[in-house]
Amino acid sequence: MIEALNELSQHWFSLILRASVHGGVALAGIAALSFVFRRTTTPAWVENWLWRLGFAKCLVLLLLFQPIAIAVLPPPVLAPPLLERTASSHSISSIDANPMVISDHPKSTDNLIDSAAVATLNVAAVDHAVVSTARNNHRQRSISWQTVLMIGWLAIVVSNGILLLRQYLQCIGLPRRRVDAPHLHKLARSLSTQLRVPVPRLAVSDNISGPALIGLWDPTIVFSSASLAQCSESQHRAVIAHELAHLRRHDLGWNLLSAIAKALFFFHPLVWLATHRHRVTSEMACDNLAIGITQATPAEYAGDLLRLAMIHSDSFPHEHQLGCASVTGSTQTLKQRITAMKRSHQPSPRRVMLYVTLIGSLAVMGVAPWQLVPRAAAADEEPIKSPAENMDFEQGSPDSGATHWGGGGEGYQLELDDEVVHAGKQSARITGIASSGFGTFTQCVDAESLRGQRIALSGFLKSDLTPNADGGLWMRVDGGDQAIEFDNMADRRVEGETDWKKYQVVLDVPEKATRICFGFLMRGKGKLWGDRFQLDAVSKLGQGMPTTGVDTTSPPFARPTDIVNADFELAAQSKHEFARGWSGGGPGYELTRDESNQHSGKASGKIKHIDPQGRAGTFTQMIAADQYRGKRVRYSGYLKCDQAKSAGLWMRVDGQDRKVLAFDNMQRRPVSGTQDWERYEIVLDVSADAEAIAFGFLLIGEGTLWADDLELSSVGEAGTGKTTTGFDPTKVARPTDLVNGDFEAKSPIAAAKPDRWGGGGRGYELSRDEDEHHSGTASGKITRLDESGVFGTYTQMFPAEKYAGKRIRFTGYLKTKDATKAGLWMRIDGDKRQVLGFDNMSNRAVKRDTEWTQYSVVLDVPDSAKFIAMGFLLSGEGTVWGDDLSLSAIDKADAETTNLR
Repeated sequence: MIEALNELSQHWFSLILRASVHGGVALAGIAALSFVFRRTTTPAWVENWLWRLGFAKCLVLLLLFQPIAIAVLPPPVLAPPLLERTASSHSISSIDANPMVISDHPKSTDNLIDSAAVATLNVAAVDHAVVSTARNNHRQRSISWQTVLMIGWLAIVVSNGILLLRQYLQCIGLPRRRVDAPHLHKLARSLSTQLRVPVPRLAVSDNISGPALIGLWDPTIVFSSASLAQCSESQHRAVIAHELAHLRRHDLGWNLLSAIAKALFFFHPLVWLATHRHRVTSEMACDNLAIGITQATPAEYAGDLLRLAMIHSDSFPHEHQLGCASVTGSTQTLKQRITAMKRSHQPSPRRVMLYVTLIGSLAVMGVAPWQLVPRAAAADEEPIKSPAENMDFEQGSPDSGATHWGGGGEGYQLELDDEVVHAGKQSARITGIASSGFGTFTQCVDAESLRGQRIALSGFLKSDLTPNADGGLWMRVDGGDQAIEFDNMADRRVEGETDWKKYQVVLDVPEKATRICFGFLMRGKGKLWGDRFQLDAVSKLGQGMPTTGVDTTSPPFARPTDIVNADFELAAQSKHEFARGWSGGGPGYELTRDESNQHSGKASGKIKHIDPQGRAGTFTQMIAADQYRGKRVRYSGYLKCDQAKSAGLWMRVDGQDRKVLAFDNMQRRPVSGTQDWERYEIVLDVSADAEAIAFGFLLIGEGTLWADDLELSSVGEAGTGKTTTGFDPTKVARPTDLVNGDFEAKSPIAAAKPDRWGGGGRGYELSRDEDEHHSGTASGKITRLDESGVFGTYTQMFPAEKYAGKRIRFTGYLKTKDATKAGLWMRIDGDKRQVLGFDNMSNRAVKRDTEWTQYSVVLDVPDSAKFIAMGFLLSGEGTVWGDDLSLSAIDKADAETTNLR
């Protein structure tokens, strides 16, 4: 309830602020013109109409949510997106084998988390699981200051409305009787004919002390007993003519508009000024009309007004009453009206037409907000047609998610929101639960049709973020496995609480581009909404609007050749509390640059465990292996820890396609407990085919770890000299098929886990259950612990060579309890992680309570396939067990594929 109220108040605040500022600017401009008009012969009705337009603009700005689109700009050229989903985890095993999302994620400019580096957390046991447990830590939102303002505003608006209603009822309920004076009725009929208005009623009242026009729907000219008895015929003529002028000009209705504006914008001084000037100029305009139809001179008419004022010196302030208009008013108002009569004269028809044209133009151009938008493309312009789907997030539901979109992020929830929208029925929302990492909605585009173009990604974002969180659009142009162009709005992120606003990133697509990925992302806790995205080709390469991307020829896109900022003396440019040149992460861990604890110099790198759900946190760098190829390399540095469960340096040598060639994370000699600064080292061989070297330091479990004065150096030729400390992953036998599908084998590292199975999922527990099984002595079990995660999954992945060119069937038995959605899943990957086939049973999910039942997934494995990934998953609440999983090649006539792509 509070959260919904806060969201409503944010929307209200943006509307009232927009109307106050833009409407105030319009009223200020009219006030400036009014100052000029009072010193010229401009008719009062011109100024009066301008004030009316000012009130209308304020109310339109408050009530009209979106500007009126005028399609006059050149039509856009849309790019054809090619659907590809993105990964949500920070480890290489989960990126390669995530059943819910596919492909890779956007990279941050200043805090790059390279998946090849962060994968060190589980490379020591290449195919074993990284599983974290979680607990719920939701906090009740407090009422925002916008909500307090909105409640106060509503209270005053309601009281103002009650006061206006009371005034109106007081006017129309005024006791009165019909005027028994035939000559006045005859005069009223004559003047009404001249002004072309219906003949009003004439009445007299003892409860009013000045003539007035009363009633919006049944107008009546009400005389006071004194005026009816004491006024001369010329004064009666002036009174009736003036009140009929109000009727002709529909002043009672326009007075209602100004009263509503004053009630809603009671806090705005310019609205108060506008209300006063509107009333005064309305009376002046009626004076001019009355002088014209009575054929009186301004001096004669002014004399009649002064005599009326003397008769009603204690007049009731009718000019401030809703539903009535009085010929007399305050002394100050009468003075202004008489002064205006001295300057007034009947303008020429040509000047009247000029005034009407001016007012009409301002009404069309100035009252309603509008914006120029691209017109629809003509048939002969042959735009690049876009097969992009669901760029407005209308397809899908809050339960099933956005179709044709992927994404994710450990500690982030990706959902559709049918309550907070920019347009249409629903928007996309990222909810950040973790303080580290990032979450992203992602879609990818084949670059072929956009090569040689400058493209723009635009979209509307709305945010409700904590102080340390931010977000924005992102787009990356890839050439092979290298980023050519990139922008994630790192220098202009969306922060705090903002209403819907359009953002844009612009990049060039060179001829060597192969793929374009885009979406929106957020870091930290809070919520970020996205809606109405577009991907347009805006001009030829190098022309038109400037690009917004970063230089991808410098780090982190072009890998450095040696360790950077090894002593942590340099702070990151966009985030001073982090170290420049370093990346890293880990849900439940805080990574900072610590200036209060160091081995030497001014600072050190620090990892602190801050949440029980966190398993491991790591600082990371990755460099090109060029200068170290064929060398034996030593990575050393000083570590200090406080109540650490397990910590150490780590280093990994990667070959082509991120194949791990050598690795050590000090797992067999960890640093633990509380230790002062001490030097540690890792020694690995960098083979001739090495592409990159990743290294850093990590903390597993609880505690705090500091690192300083790190060094990377060659200690001789590979295979000679100082003994290496790591192991050669290439000598570890990797499976070529599904292993331990019956979950009978225990993990050699953790007996509660099954051997050869990986997987995970924030908020989910993966275990080996010996109490529940379909056959044998155990099964695999996934249980949701809290609401922090989206799904949990068991995973295996192996090369596709054995099954290339075949149709395969993955079968297994599942049992569920209170499950939202569960099922088997399988994915076929090609070169550069291109998804060739995918099925996660999302169209036939297992739900609620079920007993052991066999299910299957069938996919074709093309000859170009590189890897096969599979497992079973649980999305949402409940528990799922899996057992007796198997994989086999089948004849294509035996079963149709279940491919969801």
